[in-house]
Amino acid sequence: MSFKRFNQTGRIVLINFGPSQGKIAVLLDIVDKNRCIIDGPSGRQVVNLKRITLSKFCFSIHRRSITKKILDFFITNKIQNKWAKSQIGKRILRAQQKKKFSDFENFKFMIGKKHKSNFSR
Repeated sequence: MSFKRFNQTGRIVLINFGPSQGKIAVLLDIVDKNRCIIDGPSGRQVVNLKRITLSKFCFSIHRRSITKKILDFFITNKIQNKWAKSQIGKRILRAQQKKKFSDFENFKFMIGKKHKSNFSR
């Protein structure tokens, strides 16, 4: 099993840190060994490679594409829908839903986890 997620032009990434945290973008160009240029619904920006997570989605796109073409690319390829169906997208959605739990819902969730672990024994 070899490594398959490389830093390459056209790779869809998740922003992990900063004001655009939790949004997705397209990796457009590599500036140096630590930074890259990304663009998407959150705008074009230079970010550190440690602050993004590479996804399995990779599309052929030009390095110097303008933002309007990138946004059209997101719409025509239905990137948001594909992202929502991926493992990372589902995990983020679950975490967001769990953050919205009230005290009682958190309590019910905890009790459910306890019952689930008792049944598996």
